[in-house]
Amino acid sequence: MTRDDKQIISRLSPEDGAHLDLFFNHFGFGQFATGWSQSALSQDAYLGLSIRSQNGDIAAAVICRIATDEAEIIEIAVAETYRRRNFAGDLLLALQEELSCQNVTRVVLEVAEINEPARLLYQKYGFIACGHRASYYDNHIGAIIMELWLSKV
Repeated sequence: MTRDDKQIISRLSPEDGAHLDLFFNHFGFGQFATGWSQSALSQDAYLGLSIRSQNGDIAAAVICRIATDEAEIIEIAVAETYRRRNFAGDLLLALQEELSCQNVTRVVLEVAEINEPARLLYQKYGFIACGHRASYYDNHIGAIIMELWLSKV
């Protein structure tokens, strides 16, 4: 998938794993141990997409786990210098398209209840709150569970 400004959204591969671990630990929520991304991306149950900078570095990425007709967004992040360019929105749209092609009908995610910018982003792309987990994160902040129902392609 190509963006209007010539950025390309592409699938992540296991070879991206080490860079992805560093990327998510620096720009994401950092909840996964090093090596997680590489092992996940080598399994068919995971799908990762990225937008690269002109020098090939990861500017934004999303990774999800797929189980039959449902997917869970595990992590999505955008490098600070690329924020406010709709990269996260572009990744969400591309992910929805990819998942629809794989007959996924429901996408879920968890977001910290204090992360209003992320919640608003997810709502903009059709996600609705469907649950809550009190004290879910290490710092006792709750998580809001959000879902999106996809149309069949």
